[in-house]
Amino acid sequence: MGVYILPLTHVLFAGTSILFSCLIFSRSQMRGLALRRFTRFLYSLFLFPILIPSTLSASPPPPLHASSTPAVAATFKVGLILDMSSATGKVCRTVARMAADDFYADHPNSTNRIDLLPRDSSRDVVNAAAAGTRTSPSPLELLNADEPHAILGPQTSVEAPFVADLGAKASIPVVSFSATSPAVSPARSPYFVRAVPGDAAQVQAIAAIVQAFDWRRVVAIYEDSDYGTALVPFLVDAFDEVGASVPYRCALSPSATEDHISAELYRLKTLQTRVFVVHVTFPLAIRLFPLIRSAEMMSDGFVWIITEGLTSLLGSIDPPTLVSDTMQGVLGVKPHIPWSRRLQDFKRRWRREFLKENEDSDITELSNFGIWAYDAVWAVAAAAERLGSVVGPDFDMPGNNGATDFSKLGVSRTGPKLLDYIKQTEFQGLGGRFRLDNGELNVTAYQIMNVNGEKAREIGFWTARHGLTRELNSSSTSAYSATREGLLPVIWPGYSTAVPKGWVTPTSGRKLRIAVPGPVEPGFHSFLNVERDPATNVTLARGFVIDVFEAAVRQLPYALLFEYESYRNANGTSGGDYNALVKQVYDKKYDAVVGDVTITANRSMFVDFTLPYTVSGVSMVVPLRDQHSKNAWIFLKPLTADLWLVSAAFFVFTGAVVWTLEHRRNAEFQGTPGQQLGTVFYFSFSTLVFAHRETLMSNLSRVVVIVWVFVVLILQSSYIASLTSMLTVQQFRPTVSDFEELRHSGQHVGYLKSSFTKGLLLKLGFEESKLKPYRSPQQYQEALSNGSGEEMTEIERRWFGDQTSCPNQGSTLSSDTDRLDFKSFWGLFLITGAVSMLCCIVFLSRTVYRNRRTFKDIAAEKSFSRRLISIARLFNARDSSSHGTRRRTEPKQLGPATRDASPSASPYSNDADDQTTISDHTFDGGSPLPEIGSPIPDPRPHAEITEASR
Repeated sequence: MGVYILPLTHVLFAGTSILFSCLIFSRSQMRGLALRRFTRFLYSLFLFPILIPSTLSASPPPPLHASSTPAVAATFKVGLILDMSSATGKVCRTVARMAADDFYADHPNSTNRIDLLPRDSSRDVVNAAAAGTRTSPSPLELLNADEPHAILGPQTSVEAPFVADLGAKASIPVVSFSATSPAVSPARSPYFVRAVPGDAAQVQAIAAIVQAFDWRRVVAIYEDSDYGTALVPFLVDAFDEVGASVPYRCALSPSATEDHISAELYRLKTLQTRVFVVHVTFPLAIRLFPLIRSAEMMSDGFVWIITEGLTSLLGSIDPPTLVSDTMQGVLGVKPHIPWSRRLQDFKRRWRREFLKENEDSDITELSNFGIWAYDAVWAVAAAAERLGSVVGPDFDMPGNNGATDFSKLGVSRTGPKLLDYIKQTEFQGLGGRFRLDNGELNVTAYQIMNVNGEKAREIGFWTARHGLTRELNSSSTSAYSATREGLLPVIWPGYSTAVPKGWVTPTSGRKLRIAVPGPVEPGFHSFLNVERDPATNVTLARGFVIDVFEAAVRQLPYALLFEYESYRNANGTSGGDYNALVKQVYDKKYDAVVGDVTITANRSMFVDFTLPYTVSGVSMVVPLRDQHSKNAWIFLKPLTADLWLVSAAFFVFTGAVVWTLEHRRNAEFQGTPGQQLGTVFYFSFSTLVFAHRETLMSNLSRVVVIVWVFVVLILQSSYIASLTSMLTVQQFRPTVSDFEELRHSGQHVGYLKSSFTKGLLLKLGFEESKLKPYRSPQQYQEALSNGSGEEMTEIERRWFGDQTSCPNQGSTLSSDTDRLDFKSFWGLFLITGAVSMLCCIVFLSRTVYRNRRTFKDIAAEKSFSRRLISIARLFNARDSSSHGTRRRTEPKQLGPATRDASPSASPYSNDADDQTTISDHTFDGGSPLPEIGSPIPDPRPHAEITEASR
């Protein structure tokens, strides 16, 4: 091979052009498509003619990879597996090339430059994994022959698991920007990286839509492949959390014929649910939705929700009229990609490049998959740059017996480190912040879309923090909410703005067979009544139980078809007791039972019960006897014995306290011991009727009396109320109070026929011979009136009259528990006792303080008994200087005795200025206190004594 030698001037001119081109690269960093094209033109015009192979007449077309690699950069091979015949494959091929150009335009001094090696999977998992074609080698051939450092793709979720396994075997990272199925994940395949949000992340957003419009049943239509079936469990769990269920599922094969799809749609149409979630791939979707329209299921009343895989491709459907004609009113969710100037500029550049390469395409919108493909190329390029220059062969090849020999697949040396760098890569990409969490792209918000015309309009957002909102606001502090107010108005299928209820009455299907007990005994028709229409032979049910059941059915968010069937034999008699009726449901003869069926343990072993709609249990109906008392001592019954004793004790105690506080200064509490004792009792008990007339001089005694009168008022009012009730209200007591008493009495016991009560009574030990069945309340009344032996009843009536009449409604029962006891009033007694004791303590403390010198003299006495007597006489002495008593006047000159009767002569006198103390008074002639047993001197003034002696 030779070369052409060009003139020196040509070489210098070419070198100047190269320098000029490099200057443009460094300063403007390849801004704009025109600049890059101009640079390429300079290279081709001046640089390439320098070294041209002389043996070639024409050069082959350049491969699909980044712009010409500088001599200092190492080639970093990256496989690109796409379905080149699909819209997504065409879009992503153009995007990948532009992404590589943009990355190295921003990083001109890179040590590694990726070289994209495209491979066509032809929408086939085998081609994607091993087989390949003559014009496009398979990934296995790619690994064995080209030894790539990484693989971008594959495009579909069906291809991803096998390619991921190849990557794991060869230790090569497999970075997918469109395989969203949970069937393959980084957790299962360690060398698989999902540079796109997974399908499982969207189910909460879809469930929030179902919750917002209060739909309770959803039909899942999914593709019968790894892409479709892997998401169904996540959908079911998400719907279950919001109170919705998935009663029907429709799995469609990717190769299903139109007739088969139409048959499945017509089957779904006959059911009652009208909310459908569609999770299929794009090729199946463009066949499915025209058939949905043909089946008249894209009309008023239907709800269609598509998953992210279809929503993200709505702008890529070719032709666009397919959307407006077959998907009008459809709801969809897709990850939210924030707006940016960089994204808008790239979309304009991509549109020009894509239309140049695909002139016949009607695609004008860049899908989310194209944006994630761009960021995936940047992530691999950034990781390759961080890895550094790779010197020498990268694969350890054990041998090669063929390009498709799996056992001879080589292992990459740099793969593990490159995988770590890819997972650690973080940058601001076209789709927002690129960050991988556990090997998957993190997404924080989803857009809720509504198809209107040829495009989908945004009606709201969903976030895990705030739920459904009309606008994104990261600083919002509102709580999570999933209501229709969080979305803009929706245009539903059929151009309706009314929210579909999500269900209709089905046109086909088996009706539930609801058994009702029958025939119903007389007297219980208001509870349940079952009749048969002779004209139509239809069972008619009415009554309280039926109204409750039908009201519950009306509250269901779906239609429930049912028909009543009476549980009776051909001759019109009952088919058995309630236990046998419940067993019929267990045996699947009936679907349910509506009636007065009590929940018992043995019945719960066979069937499930609803929540009780009324109080259930076992009660006794027994005759009552009048307890109206004719006792002459009934006035003592309102209070218990302990309350009577405590009340009497406090009457005496309060009288004693008042006497203590008043007798020294109040003449009404003085006199002989008998008079004073009578005053104590009379005063205390007269407060019972508030008839006390004694004037109180001490403030302490007034406090005591006020508190005591309040207590007496409470006691008196309670006593009168209780006594009035005993005398005026009719009182009844049951003749039998519990089961044990009834069982030991040996009397006959009645029960409702066909109920569980008989079995319960037998378990409690009642004799079966003593049990009698009854059918109606009227029979109850007759049985209770007649009693257990008729002859004995007649004898009782002859001598005692008819005493078995039941009381009217409103009569009350009475027992000894209605009496008032001390526990109900101990707080009142505590209060009055504490007040009385406190006043006594204050009185004694003040008395001791005022007579402190006198107490010193008393303390000087030798005899203990003498000291006690002196103290007693001191407290018993009259305080004539107090308010309310007459003070002693200065006596006339009556002799020496009167002259010695000055206050200073008393041995117990206090200071001269203390005019209110006990020691101001002396006994006759200032003599010492009289001996025990001697008469107490008259404390009246001497002048009065002299006058009285006359």
